Amino acid sequence: MTGIFRQAQEIRSSIPRKLKGILPAVYELVVTVPDRPGMIAEIGRLLGDEGINIIDIEILRVREGEGGTIRLGFQTEEAVEEALRILRDNGIIVKRR
Repeated sequence: MTGIFRQAQEIRSSIPRKLKGILPAVYELVVTVPDRPGMIAEIGRLLGDEGINIIDIEILRVREGEGGTIRLGFQTEEAVEEALRILRDNGIIVKRR
C-alpha cells in the first residue's frame, strides 16, 4: 500500500507548481437573453457564421417570462473579443466575465 502512496507523491511532485491549474484557460462572456424560443440557437448561429467556436456553455439562471443568463466560454482572448463585438452589434446584452 505504501508503494501506491509513494507513486502518487512522485506524480504530484512532477506537476509544475507555477501552473494555475491543469485545465487550459477559458475566456468567458455572460449573455442576458430574453425568454423567447430560439435565442440560444440565434447566439450560436451568429458566432458560428463568423467562425467563432463556443467551447463551454452554461445556463446560469432561468426565470420563465423574464429571460435568463448564459455563460459562454472561448479558447482565446481574440475569440472572446470578437464574440463580444458580434453579439453587441446584434443587440444582445453581453459582458465580459
